[in-house]
Amino acid sequence: MADPIQSEQSEVADEFNDGDSAFGDDDGDLCSTISIGSKYLLPNDEGENDRLDLQHHMYDLMLDGKLYIAPIPKDQKIHRVLDLGTETGIWAIDFADEHPETQVLGLDLSPIQPTFVPPNCQFEIDDIEEPWEYRYNFDFINMRMMVGCVSDWPRCFKQCFDSNLNPGGWLEVKDIKFPIEDNDSSFPEDCAVKKWSDLILEGTVKLGRPCDSAKDYKT
Repeated sequence: MADPIQSEQSEVADEFNDGDSAFGDDDGDLCSTISIGSKYLLPNDEGENDRLDLQHHMYDLMLDGKLYIAPIPKDQKIHRVLDLGTETGIWAIDFADEHPETQVLGLDLSPIQPTFVPPNCQFEIDDIEEPWEYRYNFDFINMRMMVGCVSDWPRCFKQCFDSNLNPGGWLEVKDIKFPIEDNDSSFPEDCAVKKWSDLILEGTVKLGRPCDSAKDYKT
């Protein structure tokens, strides 16, 4: 296991195990060598990073600036937070800024997070589909827009609840509903958006990471 991406304060890093880190550069685009091609279905370049940050802004607008919607009591202390699929790390950084008393760990397959982060925020390169080995449990686990990124959701949720979430802790999952639907289910068959949506679903099913998995989260 390689050392995690370094932040300005090393004390936070001591609280968590190290994650795998391997990456290279190809024609100016960041290319991970951690099987990203088979585990992340979207590009892994600067344009995608910009889209991910825009996606964060979209959630910020939808949730009126709230980083989470779990009904966590105000008197309940959040000591440690895990952000699965942290992407550019923007959610984890914002949470760490908003909760300086909380240790925040963000995990992702790709080392695209910034180096200079709040002292209570750390990033590791790791695969959430591999067994999790942390010396500490978490009070809050965040997952956002991870549809199509996980092949075995029951196993992922089991790892969250069985061995990594403190009693009374919270798991919050925010995702999109797929395939695309309109309000009155009146998409014409020749609609380009519907065709695109159907093809995306067909392709992700063949890859073993169906993008309609959010419909099964509750079950």
